[in-house]
This record gives sequence, structure tokens and C-alpha cells, in this order.
Amino acid sequence: MKPLILTIFLSLNFSVYSQLSSKLYFMGCTPTENLSNLDTMNSNIYSLEHDSIIIAKQIVCYENQVCNDIKYLNNNSLIIFIESREMLDSKIMVVVPFSNIENTKYFNLGQVNISAVGWLYKENKNEAISVIIRCYDYSIKDNKILRVNIETGKQDDVTTLVLKDNFFSEGSRTILSDWTTLSIYKEDGRYYIFPIQLGKKPIEIQALPIFSKLPTEFVVSVNTERFLIYTKNDSVINKKEELGQLGLIIYDKEIEKWNEFTIKGDLSSNVLFDNWLCGEVINYYSNKECLKTPGKKMRSQKYRETGEPIDLYFEKENIYCPGVLFLLNLKTFKYIEWKALENGKPQGDSEILLLQDEIVYYRINDKIYKAPIIKGEKLGEAVLLVKDPRVPDIHWAFISGI
Repeated sequence: MKPLILTIFLSLNFSVYSQLSSKLYFMGCTPTENLSNLDTMNSNIYSLEHDSIIIAKQIVCYENQVCNDIKYLNNNSLIIFIESREMLDSKIMVVVPFSNIENTKYFNLGQVNISAVGWLYKENKNEAISVIIRCYDYSIKDNKILRVNIETGKQDDVTTLVLKDNFFSEGSRTILSDWTTLSIYKEDGRYYIFPIQLGKKPIEIQALPIFSKLPTEFVVSVNTERFLIYTKNDSVINKKEELGQLGLIIYDKEIEKWNEFTIKGDLSSNVLFDNWLCGEVINYYSNKECLKTPGKKMRSQKYRETGEPIDLYFEKENIYCPGVLFLLNLKTFKYIEWKALENGKPQGDSEILLLQDEIVYYRINDKIYKAPIIKGEKLGEAVLLVKDPRVPDIHWAFISGI
């Protein structure tokens, strides 16, 4: 009997230790293509300490540097792209591993102008992950596609690569950046990725059996070991008083089954955490009669060291965010939706930051909350984690061991 008691004790002790030895981090940054009204826009990783956040690591902290884009790789790393004006428009790729942020690596990509940071790729299961980048290379004065290993920084020009089911994406993280989609089309029985420039040779992608069920042209938003999702906008409504819709075609590779689901908003973000597709309802208006995103009075209109007022983006891009967050379980198709409220009023500047171990972490303006998913069917009571004027520029979160 004693060995059994000892085993239970050690198991419980290890479980408690594991919880105590992990830490919640946030990435504070506003990706931008220019320096805007700031000479420098910092990118900071914060750790949660009780009900406060402190800077755990500065990613961009020098004059004339700015973050252009960020890729979020679940349970792995943040991949950050920095423009350095001091280095003649050189781009730097920063890889922050979730296992230990002190092992952050910096790789110089040279003088390139990145037009899109696309999908992630593995040649085989034993190879490290690479990120595929569409860019203009000033040294050759031409466009190209670059593959960069996130562990070694090794760079290869992609010219004859034939992709199989080894490219992947976990979705679009935020309206500001990290739109990871893959546009594919079929021609003469073969599948290709759209070229980066008219007249350029496209990259061939090996035909997969599931592609035969898809249209001649389609956009892959999620592709993991288990799920493939492509989107369609065939029922978009761009009237002032109505939201558009985004149709999702979902394939479960494990059980070989197709499903369809429609979410509100024709530009809604969606990212996959485990089996949960998470997102914020977002709508684009092609005319000038865009609805005003609610909650402006509660949003800061000041420039900060890590960002600028989000209302500048809403107005410039004709984006409407009604303040609605959602979760969709791709195994059970249980849908959970809730309004992001402050003082009973909807707040458009809100987003889901992380979902891990059935706990959802989300932001509303300058506050971050967490709430449990109860029995896979509804959201439990929310708990305020932190309120801080730097929080509006936080768009990513991850849990790491100390």
C-alpha cells in the first residue's frame, strides 16, 4: 500500500511543480511597414508577475528599428521580423523559443524588402521548421521566395521546390499582422502557388487527394497534421448595416471527413489552438460608410513606445470590429461566442491571445482576462489578470517553463 501512496504523492507533487514552474508571457508590439510618427517602435516580451507585467526581454530597443511582421508558431516560438534603418534597410529575423526566451536567436536576412511572410515548412519530420518569405532582393533587383531555417538561419532561394503536405499554418493571428494564407490554383491537372509577380514561374505543389474536392482556386488558411481549412467569401455583404460572412471548409484528416461552417465577418481572424479555432469578428467595408468600431472613448489615442492608436488603423483600412469573440471546436463543432464588454458596452479593440489547457486568455482594451472552457460547451467566469497602459499593444501570449 505504501508504494501506491508514494506514487500518488509524487504524481500530485510533479503536477503542482509543473504548474508552478511555468510562466505566462505576452508580446507587446505593433507590426508596421514604416516608422510612422515614431523614430523607434519597441517590441517587448512581458512576463506576468502577480497582477502586473514587467519587461522580460526587449526585442527592438534601438533607434531606427521597427517590427514589420510576427509569426506565431504554437507550442514552439515567436518569429519576429525587424527592419533596421541603420543597416540600409536590412531585415533581421528574431526567433524567440517558448522553452526559454533567453535562447533567442537573431539572423540577418540582408537587404530585402519583405512583401509577405507566408507559410511554415518542413522537408521531413526530422528537419527543423523553415519559414517561407516573399521578398524583393535589392542585390539582384528582383523578386524571389526565400526559405529560412528558424534554428540555424540558413537561407535558400526557392525555385524548384515541390511542396507536399509539409507546409502548414495555424491561422491568422491578428488584424495588424500574421496573415498566413496560401493561395493555390489548378492548371492542366497540376497545382501551383500563385507567383509573387506576373510573368514569374509559380511554385508547384504536389497534388493531394483532398485537393480534388476543392475549387480550381482556393486559399488555405489552416493546415496542420490533423486539419485543413480553406476559406470562401461567396456570401459577403458590404452594406453599412450588416456584417459579411466567411465560409470555412474544414477537412479532418484523421477521420477523413469534410465539414462547412460560416462565421460572422468577412475578414474575421482565426487561429487554431489544439482543436479550438479562435477568433474575433472583423468586417471590411469597401465603401466609406464603414461602421464605427465601438469603444473609442475607452481607447487611448496616444502614441506609445510599442504602438500607435488602433483607431488610426480602423479608419484607414475601413475595418469594423463589433467586439465579438468566438471559439469553434473542430472535433465537436461546438461554437462559443461572447461579447467583449466594459461597463456593459461592447469594445471593438479585443482579441483572443491564447488558448491552452482549456483556458482562454483574451484582451479587452488595456485589460487581459482568462476564463475556463467548461465541459467543452461554454465559457466560465472571467478573471482579470492585469490592467496596464501597455496592454493595448499586446497581441500574442505564450506559456513557458522557467
